[in-house]
Amino acid sequence: MIYVGQSIAKSPAVCLARVKTNAGTYITQSAIATIVVKVFDTTTATLTTTTNPTVADVVYNTLQTDDRWQVDGDTTGYNVAIPIGGASMPLNRTYQIEATFTPTTGDAFIVLWQLEAEKVYS
Repeated sequence: MIYVGQSIAKSPAVCLARVKTNAGTYITQSAIATIVVKVFDTTTATLTTTTNPTVADVVYNTLQTDDRWQVDGDTTGYNVAIPIGGASMPLNRTYQIEATFTPTTGDAFIVLWQLEAEKVYS
């Protein structure tokens, strides 16, 4: 699944997702060893940023249903919230965010978001 959304160029965003293990259970902080997040400009396939967020800062042990979760008809919520700095998306383009999750056991997996950064004139 690719999560698709909109953002504003030069502004921070938060990428939300509901992520499960290969066994079908929701991931938790203790199940993930590391996360590497890369942001690419899809027009040029250029890497704009790489970060290594702390697992405890971006993975929740329970599903969250706060106001950030704006998926129509979905009241289940999310368990991953990855912040993306505004400098990662400086232009009016589409950016692909690739988060590679390395679990404490098993194979690494990738969660994808595509954000269309809307133009700003200032």
